[in-house]
Amino acid sequence: MNEQKISDAKRLLTELTSCLGSLSDEEAGAALYNESLGSFLASILDRRSLKNYHNTGEYFLANRWRGAIAAYIHRFAFHCYSVRHEQNGVIGFVSPTEYLWFDDGAIVTEGQEQPFAGFICLYRDGEIRAGVAARSIPAYGEMGPDDFEFVSKDDFNKRLAEIPAEQTADLEAPIRELEQLLAEQHEDEAVYQSLLERYSWLFGAMYEAIEPHRKFDDENIPDFTGVRVHDKARDIFEIKQPFMPISQKDGELSTPLLRAWNQAERYLNFARENKVYLQSTKNMVFENPKCYLIAGFKLSEVEVKQIRAKERMNPAIEFRTYSDLLMLAKSTVRLLKDLQTTAEK
Repeated sequence: MNEQKISDAKRLLTELTSCLGSLSDEEAGAALYNESLGSFLASILDRRSLKNYHNTGEYFLANRWRGAIAAYIHRFAFHCYSVRHEQNGVIGFVSPTEYLWFDDGAIVTEGQEQPFAGFICLYRDGEIRAGVAARSIPAYGEMGPDDFEFVSKDDFNKRLAEIPAEQTADLEAPIRELEQLLAEQHEDEAVYQSLLERYSWLFGAMYEAIEPHRKFDDENIPDFTGVRVHDKARDIFEIKQPFMPISQKDGELSTPLLRAWNQAERYLNFARENKVYLQSTKNMVFENPKCYLIAGFKLSEVEVKQIRAKERMNPAIEFRTYSDLLMLAKSTVRLLKDLQTTAEK
C-alpha cells in the first residue's frame, strides 16, 4: 500500500473541499464545469477497464472500494442535492440538472416519486414553469431549450378545465388515433387537420384557443391560428400531411416542402404588415408571431440538419414533424394526467 499517495490524496481532497467552499457559484462553475470534472469522476471507477475482466462480477470484485466510493457519491447526490417539499399534502422533489440554457433561469426537475426525476422545469422571474417536450430527441441526442415549451402549471390547469369531459376521461385517445393514422400512412392532410381541430389541446397549454381557417384575406387562409396564453396575441399553424417528401434524390429540400415554407413566410409577412387591419377588422392580434409548419415523419439526420439550417434563416418559422407532434401530445397528456392526479389527492 502506497502510504505517500494515500496521504497526498487526502491532503488534496481537503484542500479542494476548502477551496470549493470559498468560491462563488460562478467561480465554482469555471473551476469544475469542464472536462476535468469528468476525468476526476472517471478516475474513481474507470469502466474502460471492464474489458480486462472475464465478467462484470469479476470487475466489481476487483474494484470493491472504488465501486463503493462511486455508489456513495451517487447516494449522497441523490439525497443531499435534491430538495424535498410538500404542497397541498403532496410530497415532491426539486432537483438540479446539468443544463445551463438560460442566464436568468435555472433548469430543474420536479417530480413526486423520487429525486432527479419527473418534469423538466424552468424557474425564472419568480415562477416555475413545466417543460413540455416539443420535439422528438434522437437516441443519445443532446437536448436543448428549443426542444421544450415552458408553460406555467396555472395555465395547464386552466387548459385542463376547458377540455370537454368526454375527452378528459381518456386523454390518450387522440394519441392512439394519430398513431393509427400514421401506421396506416394516411396522406390526406385534412384528416390530420380534423384531428387537431377536435383535440386542439394537443398543441399544449401555450394557447387558450386554437381556431381553424380564420381568413386574413381571400388569398391568405392559414389552417389554424392560436391565441397565446401569456399575451393574447396569435401564432400561425400550417398543417401538411406527414408523408410529404422532405428531400429530393439529390439531397436538396423538396419542392413541396419549399412551397409550404414559402406559404408560411407569406402568412407571417401578411400578419406583420397588416396587423392593424387584422386587429381592427378581424379581431386578431399579431405581435411577433411564429408560424409552426407541421409536416414529415421520421426524418433522417441529414434532413433534420437541413431543416434546422433553414430555420436559422427565419427564426419565426418553426418546423415540427409528426414525430415531434406525437412527442408534444404525449408530454402534454403526461402533465395533464399528473395535474389530474394531484387535484384528486
